[in-house]
Amino acid sequence: MATGEVVSSCTLADGRVVGFCEYGDPSGTPLIYFHGWPSSSLQAASTHALALKRGVRVIAIDRPGMGRSDFDPTRTLLDWPPLVAQVADKMGVDKFHVMGVSGGGLYVLAVAHQLPGRLLSASVVCGAPNFHAAGGTNVLPAIYQLLLTLRNRFPWLLQPVFEVGQWVSMRRADQFPVKQMLTYQLGERDRHAMVEQGELEIIARSYLHGWRGVIEPVLVDADVYLRPLGFNLAEIRFPVHFWHGDADRMIPIELGIRMADLVPTSIRHWMPNEGHFSLPVNCLGQVWTSVGICEGMISDLTDIPA
Repeated sequence: MATGEVVSSCTLADGRVVGFCEYGDPSGTPLIYFHGWPSSSLQAASTHALALKRGVRVIAIDRPGMGRSDFDPTRTLLDWPPLVAQVADKMGVDKFHVMGVSGGGLYVLAVAHQLPGRLLSASVVCGAPNFHAAGGTNVLPAIYQLLLTLRNRFPWLLQPVFEVGQWVSMRRADQFPVKQMLTYQLGERDRHAMVEQGELEIIARSYLHGWRGVIEPVLVDADVYLRPLGFNLAEIRFPVHFWHGDADRMIPIELGIRMADLVPTSIRHWMPNEGHFSLPVNCLGQVWTSVGICEGMISDLTDIPA
């Protein structure tokens, strides 16, 4: 268990168990964190140091079927806002900030649409798109293209693929094939974040916590990005901050721009030279300061490598 990490769970009104992790200051300003795909609540470990320093209580929720949360094979994106509301109620939280990283971005948009009265701010960081809304998957990197092909044509192959992913997640940065992936798939800032700033270990732990050895929950979680959203993005009236790096090789910034174009209240922060893994680390202080989560000089909140 990472330093400062509190792993817990609660039971919803329908009897389902929802797992979550807490980081930062237990009595601080509440921020509910939405993890990526395939991942889990442990992904929020990278927020702990800054959250503790700046008085922020980070509550990261495992989506259904991931981590400690019960699987719901029929769930849709619109099932997420009432789940978040129940967890917040049980945690004694009335209003809260929300932040979604990578695959958590669409969940921020759903909450901004359905629960604007409970939000203090909404931030999409390196957000994955909904392809039905944004259109086109041709700009995705090869690994995601492969997964999409397998999902559509050979879904039975995904189980062994994710089992290989489990093995990879237990390898060090200097071991095959992690070393090759870091060298050839990521840019300089992303490599620095992964190796020097500890993101590789956090992502690996989060994957292993989320992946429970069965492929169906992972596929149901992935289908949110492929199927219609279930609501109209143009109806969002709550301000949504979009953050994306122009050096992002996992979710190219073009997709972030497409999604922001669909949200009339979007506030855009396109970050030069930042990648998919570096931006949430290097710019976390800027993200939080921009929405009033914590005050202070940006230089005091971030640790951006040269």
